[in-house]
Amino acid sequence: MTIRDETAAGCIVIREIHGKPEVLLIYSLDFPDPTLPKGRIEDGETLTECAIREVKEETGYDVEIVDDSSVVSRKILNSYLPIIRKSIHWFLGKAVSGSPDSRLEKNIISRVEWSSLADALNRIRRRDEKDALAEWMRKLSLRKE
Repeated sequence: MTIRDETAAGCIVIREIHGKPEVLLIYSLDFPDPTLPKGRIEDGETLTECAIREVKEETGYDVEIVDDSSVVSRKILNSYLPIIRKSIHWFLGKAVSGSPDSRLEKNIISRVEWSSLADALNRIRRRDEKDALAEWMRKLSLRKE
């Protein structure tokens, strides 16, 4: 049996509108539920560089990492060989410029939207992403309003 380890990084991008936090979600053409921007690390790239790049490619937003620590989620992808043990490092970021119109992966990402934290937690179906968002909310004591 072949097992491969894979490392990825993503970013939970938060903004406040009228004092209430919102999170940036993406919709892929091949997955109906919203997800968080993330992707594999390229050669020579740090985890934070990967997270920043993935957000730009998938959402069109330039982000600033606001906390150098990360929440790490792990999962096993075993539908096909090789089996992949994937670790995703989730950073917290804020959008500093850009817009969804400038995203590079329009052929992969169909839509980008801001959502309340409670709505995002209800709509995200991938357990590792939901857990990472919930963990960052706990770390920051954010309300789910």
